[in-house]
Amino acid sequence: MFRLLIAALALAFALSPARAEVTRYGAFSHDSAMPHALIFRGEIDRLTLRDFRAALSDHDLTLLVLDSPGGRIFPALTLASRIRTHGLSTLVPPEAECASACAFLFVAGVKRHAAGRLGVHRFTSEDFTRATVANIEDETQETVSRIISLLSGQGTPPVFFIRMFETPNSGMYWFGARELAEEGLNTGDSFDEDLAALARIRLAAEDARPAPAAPPGLPPPGAPPVVGPGFDCATARTPTDRLICAEGRLAALDLALVKRVERLSRQMTPMSAAKLRFDQLSWMANRNACAVDATCIEAAYVERLEQLGY
Repeated sequence: MFRLLIAALALAFALSPARAEVTRYGAFSHDSAMPHALIFRGEIDRLTLRDFRAALSDHDLTLLVLDSPGGRIFPALTLASRIRTHGLSTLVPPEAECASACAFLFVAGVKRHAAGRLGVHRFTSEDFTRATVANIEDETQETVSRIISLLSGQGTPPVFFIRMFETPNSGMYWFGARELAEEGLNTGDSFDEDLAALARIRLAAEDARPAPAAPPGLPPPGAPPVVGPGFDCATARTPTDRLICAEGRLAALDLALVKRVERLSRQMTPMSAAKLRFDQLSWMANRNACAVDATCIEAAYVERLEQLGY
């Protein structure tokens, strides 16, 4: 339903003015087309609170938009407290997710709505700052106490605690739409105007983006492969995979993408690398929808490489 809403709003505002000024504060961004909101995309780390304070000092904010796989638990808990102190609302847009430590930020909102995905699990000892194993039990107890104190003081729905503490940190519990509504995680307030503004911002950004250029050094369309793609062609089963193996340009694009994903994964935290692999599987499903349309397949690769900063 929310995807249909976003699509309708984007069409309705297609003739809106050009995109306004954007100010960045680390992983936060402020768009003057949506002056009351701060958008957070990225991981929570030790600098996140500093960047949040800077944005608060520059703008009169009432809303925090979230799209984050999580991050460090202690900065997240402190930031959650500041969100509630400043009376901010929180919103997870469609196609976005707020997982792990990010969920603390979400439930800190005085008004909140997750149109995208909200996920929780138990915290991990990797978040701890003390080095010795002997201190892990004490620090675990301190952390649990701090989490319960913060969330209870904010009136967080009990289901949040239950799902968080029962889900191993190796997994993730994703709240369903009914659970979000019926258990009080979504407060029932309307965020339609905010969703419309985000749709306009996204549309303006897409309109302003230059047409992607194919990576240099690729063979011409229809050329036989000089090097293979990033997978074993002996295992190719789908028509799309067989076409990629047969055409040099597509094989080169696939190899470039595989190498790019591998390089990014080595530079990421395990959580971010897992998210990248999940996103890649989703992208491959969309690519396979091209079937044997070489132009469609090539466009999918070029767009994905651009997204990954090739």
